[in-house]
Amino acid sequence: MPYVVGEDGAMRPSEALTIHRFALRELLNRHGFPHAHVFGSVLTKTDTEDSDLDLLVEPRHDTTLFTLVSLETAVAGRTCVGDYARIPVTEIPG
Repeated sequence: MPYVVGEDGAMRPSEALTIHRFALRELLNRHGFPHAHVFGSVLTKTDTEDSDLDLLVEPRHDTTLFTLVSLETAVAGRTCVGDYARIPVTEIPG
């Protein structure tokens, strides 16, 4: 199935996740989250171009709010993930 990118360059988070799964996994590992789980509209395949990517992460004892913000900034800002389609990310510590 081809990925359809909107006129403004946007795509659904599920499509971006499929394309960039390994890069995202590497980024999560680098931030100390080796066990992340997708939930929400991406999991239920009801996401749209306006959806975000919801991630449940397992915090370590040294995880801080700064760690979570750093991860969110890295993904949303396309740091080390190429052009990760500028998908907003929400992570919830489990």
